[in-house]
Amino acid sequence: MMARKNLLFIFIILAWSAAAFTEAPQSDKRVISKITIQVDDVFDLSKPEEDNILGRAANFLHIETKKRSVENLLLFKGGDEATEQVIYEAERLLRGLPWVRDAWITVGQDGEALVRVHDAWSLKGGLKFGSVGGDNTFRIRAHEVNLFGLGKTLLVGYEDNPERNIGEIEYQDPALLGSRWRLFAGYQKLSDGSYKKLKLEMPFYELRTPWSFGAEGTREKLNFKLYNDDNLAWEIPSITDEVSVYFHKALIVNEKSALRAGVELWSRQNLYDAPYPVHPEYLSVPKLEDRRLRGLVLYLGYFEDCFLTCSNIMATSKAEDFNLGTEAQFHLGWFSEEFGGDRDALYADAEVTKGFAPTEDWLILAALEGEGRREGGLYRNMKLNLKADFYNTTFPRQTLAASVEAFLGSRLDVENLVYIGGSDGLRGYPNHFRIGDRRWSFSAEDRITTDASLWGALQLGYVGYVDAGAVREIGGGWTKTYANVGFGLRMGNLKSAFGHIILATIAFPLVKEKGMDSYQIVFGNYIRF
Repeated sequence: MMARKNLLFIFIILAWSAAAFTEAPQSDKRVISKITIQVDDVFDLSKPEEDNILGRAANFLHIETKKRSVENLLLFKGGDEATEQVIYEAERLLRGLPWVRDAWITVGQDGEALVRVHDAWSLKGGLKFGSVGGDNTFRIRAHEVNLFGLGKTLLVGYEDNPERNIGEIEYQDPALLGSRWRLFAGYQKLSDGSYKKLKLEMPFYELRTPWSFGAEGTREKLNFKLYNDDNLAWEIPSITDEVSVYFHKALIVNEKSALRAGVELWSRQNLYDAPYPVHPEYLSVPKLEDRRLRGLVLYLGYFEDCFLTCSNIMATSKAEDFNLGTEAQFHLGWFSEEFGGDRDALYADAEVTKGFAPTEDWLILAALEGEGRREGGLYRNMKLNLKADFYNTTFPRQTLAASVEAFLGSRLDVENLVYIGGSDGLRGYPNHFRIGDRRWSFSAEDRITTDASLWGALQLGYVGYVDAGAVREIGGGWTKTYANVGFGLRMGNLKSAFGHIILATIAFPLVKEKGMDSYQIVFGNYIRF
């Protein structure tokens, strides 16, 4: 009872504060007299290296982005006043769109804004084969992220991976009916179930946005799988339902920061059938408990706009925007039988990110995530994840990168157990190599970019890396520290909207176990840091 009274008191304070919304004056405002939009095609045929049969064919087949699609997503229109900060923010948001390779906005002395957008190849189709940790994935799909040049996304595909077969269809609209509303609808037919999701939201699409609203619902029905030593131990038939509705409002907006708060209604339901043993000798039977959590959740968020534009950090020859400012969001909720749940529980989570650039050659990105709930006198599903990524560009055409991560868990729900292995930071080992509730990992890479390119579409480069990590096994102690080294090709995807980097490497485990392969082939476009 006391927890509910405290929660209600906090909600009243936040609601009262929202009524005091203020916006600080902004300096250096300029009147935008006119907006001119220029859309550049995928290949620049004025460049000899891009004026080839591939470039000409791609430009002929590609549907150029409609200028009105760009105009709908700008943060200003003709006659508006805009600061340099708003102009840069609009440019950065355009660069973040999946169908944009790069974007620039310049404003002349007469107030005319030239908005220049470089299209990316937005249709991805055909076959794909990937291999990580010894597991193969086959996929065939048609994925268009700029449908008819309107900025919409349509995906139809089929995938065969080590866990299941998936048939999928997905639609996304970042500017529904030319507005700021966003729509997502997706359906997957799984070999062991299905997945459905529908989401409609008005987000905080820019720093000055005064309010945000959203509603989302998902249902996932599948056989949840638990592995150990790369062996499938248990299959657990499960159903997960999640529904949420939220309203957030800006409390204070300054030139470079915003404080926001709001209220949300959550429903989280997890149902399990009896686990089916496959190879139970590799893992003890997990403890399963159906859950239905429903209640009121308070939100508090802080966003600081301090972006830095770099290149050759995670991608190649592409402008990349990283926020050095603080981004933080917190939830505090009360789940109760009075809301239709099956228990009373106090819930909290937090997510904080911060960037640092101590010199021109260094970039550091740090993140902290935590979550947990208090029910029945015990703390449950307690999670804390700490991650830091480091990048150094002192040497020309070379990026030294490193990532360190620590995950701490206690009384985890079964679906939140963690692995180490090929797809979780140890590229020289099979996927699902070891399972546990706590994990640490470290990776370092030397990324080299060359002047050589293939048809102006792929920029050739190389990478060498080392990975290390360990996990605390369920009901036991920490495993030994496993490590691997690897090297291979790291190619920059210069024209496509999909996967800015393509890797083809080989990794060798330094600490082996009986029956392990002496190497792993790693191929694909997933970049962890």
